[in-house]
Amino acid sequence: MSVQNFAARIISNTRKSDHVTPVLKEVYAGCQINDNCIIVEVVLAFKCMTGQAPAYLSSLFLKRAEISGRETRNS
Repeated sequence: MSVQNFAARIISNTRKSDHVTPVLKEVYAGCQINDNCIIVEVVLAFKCMTGQAPAYLSSLFLKRAEISGRETRNS
């Protein structure tokens, strides 16, 4: 959630001390339902990659190196 708050503050150019709820409502009001679904999926994928999601979700998330078997720059 803090990633969303930070992104909303950047988009709206608000200070850290300002309330973020009205900003989030404004950002989401401008989005279509399909866009909101994409935002939720991207945030969930980020949390799985960084280990912030629950273990049962992170175990379902497969990284590209695990699928292809090729060496990548990050491995």
